[in-house]
Amino acid sequence: MSDKMKKLALGIKIKQKELCLLALNEYPIGTIVDVEINAHQAVRIEIKGHNDNWWHGAGEMFGVNIETEKLRKFNPIDDATIIVTRPA
Repeated sequence: MSDKMKKLALGIKIKQKELCLLALNEYPIGTIVDVEINAHQAVRIEIKGHNDNWWHGAGEMFGVNIETEKLRKFNPIDDATIIVTRPA
């Protein structure tokens, strides 16, 4: 692998780890968020956990739809828009 590729791969790895930490800090367990998942109508979700795998699904969060109690998994970087956040 070239030095340029190694440097880029290291940069990606660092950013993925940063994204995991940011999700933990900005959306701690118990936080209530209104989320549009896949551009559908917003649902209210209580955050119950975060993906620990920085190498796959970095920033992914797990929660429960407050109305239906359905478990939801979403990643704001690719399929969700967090509209409103209410502190834990």
